[in-house]
Order: sequence, then structure tokens, then C-alpha cells
Amino acid sequence: MNIVNTMLWMKRNAYQESTIAKLAKLLRHLQGNFNTAEPEEVKLYVSKKHCSDAHKENLIEAYACYMKSINQEWEQPFYQRYSKKRKAPKEQLIDFLINHARLEMSQTKPRAEREQKELSIPN
Repeated sequence: MNIVNTMLWMKRNAYQESTIAKLAKLLRHLQGNFNTAEPEEVKLYVSKKHCSDAHKENLIEAYACYMKSINQEWEQPFYQRYSKKRKAPKEQLIDFLINHARLEMSQTKPRAEREQKELSIPN
């Protein structure tokens, strides 16, 4: 696997620099763990890796980008991200925030508007 050529291909195809850097990092990770010339080994490695489905999806997308750069096709496995359930804050935390909020934070009018009214002379 030639990661530099993949990065150059991505640059020519208008990928963002941050995307190129992230994919290069993922490709180096894949390259260091098995033979990347065999797509079936990629699938096996990713399926056995103990990580989130989001990370597995990123690894598969990085390898898919590499395969596009060398004009190869492969049957890409599908990993679906799931959103984590949000926990409601505990009542103790809410009480703490309310009790320790500064007065400036609790006022609804913008500061500049308050200062302008303070400076104005009443009729």
C-alpha cells in the first residue's frame, strides 16, 4: 500500500487537508496490522477489532478511499453508527448551577443595552 500516492490522489480530487491527514493515519494503522493487499483480510481485521462501529466505519472508509485511488473495486462491509442516549442532568447539578450562577449570567438583556440605559439621562 502506498499511502503517499493515496494522499496525492485525494488532493487532486479536492479532499480537505484534515480529511487527508485523518485517512493517512487510519491507513498507516491498517498497514501496520495486516496485509492490506487483500480486501478480505481488511474485512476480517475490522470485524474482529474491539472498537465502536463509528471507528470501524472510519477504517472501512479509509480503505475504500485507498481502493478508489488504485482503481480497484471491493465489496465494502457496512457499519452503522448509532447515537448514544443523552442523560438528563441530575437535580443536584441543576440546583448547584442555579445557586452558583453569577448575576450577570442570570440577566436576560444584553450587557451593552443595559449600560446604554444606565448612561442615558431620564427626562
